[in-house]
Amino acid sequence: MIYNNNSKESKDRIRYGSTNLEYHIKRSKRIKTSELIVDSDRIEIRTPLNKSLKDTRNIILDKADWILKKQKQYQETIPEIIIPTFEENSTLP
Repeated sequence: MIYNNNSKESKDRIRYGSTNLEYHIKRSKRIKTSELIVDSDRIEIRTPLNKSLKDTRNIILDKADWILKKQKQYQETIPEIIIPTFEENSTLP
C-alpha cells in the first residue's frame, strides 16, 4: 500500500485469479457511500474516511468480474476516426 499524506489518497493491489488489480483509493469525509470508477487502465474507489482497508478490498473483490469486463470493453472499443477527403466541393465532417 502506498500513501500520499497530503490528499488522503493511496494505492493498493490485490490478486484476483491470475490478474493483479491495482487500484487507487480516495478517502473523503464528504463521501457517505463508496463509489467505484473504472477506466481502460485505471481503477479508482472513493470511500468515506471511516471505511477500513479490508472493506475496500472486499468491494474490489466483489466487483472484480465486472471491473475486468468493463476494462476489456474499453480496450476493445476503437474510436471512429473520419479521414477527410480534399476534393472540390467537399465538406469536412
